[in-house]
Amino acid sequence: MKLNDIIQLLRIKPKDYTGKMIRVAKLYGPRDIRLDFVEEKTIRDEEVRIEVHYCGITMTDLLLWANEHKRIVDKETILGFEAAGKIVEIGKLAQEKIHCYWGEEVLVHIYPKLGAFAETCIVHPENIFSLGKKKNLSMKDAASLTDDYFSPFLILGRRTQLKKDEYLLINTNSMFSAMAAINIAACIFQAKPIIVCDSSTLFESSIDLGAVAIIDRNRCELSDKLEQITGKRDVRLIIDTIGGTDFENLLKCLEHEGTVAFLDYARDSKYPYPYIFPLNYNILTLAMEHYKNGDPFIYRLVVDIY
Repeated sequence: MKLNDIIQLLRIKPKDYTGKMIRVAKLYGPRDIRLDFVEEKTIRDEEVRIEVHYCGITMTDLLLWANEHKRIVDKETILGFEAAGKIVEIGKLAQEKIHCYWGEEVLVHIYPKLGAFAETCIVHPENIFSLGKKKNLSMKDAASLTDDYFSPFLILGRRTQLKKDEYLLINTNSMFSAMAAINIAACIFQAKPIIVCDSSTLFESSIDLGAVAIIDRNRCELSDKLEQITGKRDVRLIIDTIGGTDFENLLKCLEHEGTVAFLDYARDSKYPYPYIFPLNYNILTLAMEHYKNGDPFIYRLVVDIY
């Protein structure tokens, strides 16, 4: 045996696992998620380990869980990508990239990677946001709100420049990004969001968040009801979070060269629905992970401002 071969055999290789077992939530199939244990992986020099205290359940998680997302995940995947917790280990190279410390409370957003439905998760420094400066934002709120607030904040501000007292339509039956859009439109931009829905559970909560009116799409003609509320039969911006056959009627309320923004189910579902294009208008499909890859400066700026 050559000397180099002997050296290679004697050289201690880094371990892939720490030897510690951690609890996780594994996806075994459509709508089949179970608590399980896995061996904790060793971090690399450029990575950071987070002790997860809270992990948000986003629309993406729900679509993946139900096997309704465009993305296909392997069996026994650990879901979750938006979490808050404390730093418990920092790699040598990661220490040079971030100004965080052991035990610091942080928010992490690791999508398109998954794995935050676990006691600990491994992240890269660019996906870590310190919560130390945000004294009024708890780890629980950070984990549950950030992903849902990111896209509406960009749509209403950077992409459409929503004006004070301007009306907009939000088509929804859910409590996710639509609720964030209502809150941001009303409280930050002082605009007048109108909800289009068929769910009675949204009525009270929408008004509490700042919606000026609610239209039940099953009980009236949208354009007629919109005119009663605003004096006009169309708006410049429509946010759609559910898709489906109601989209055609929704477009009747969009002004010439207006904007439609697709979020949540309308953006990520693998089941297409008919898009009808009778008008000239712009389409926006926004996701936090797209900005992370395509415009990392804006990605970090928006989260830090939030």
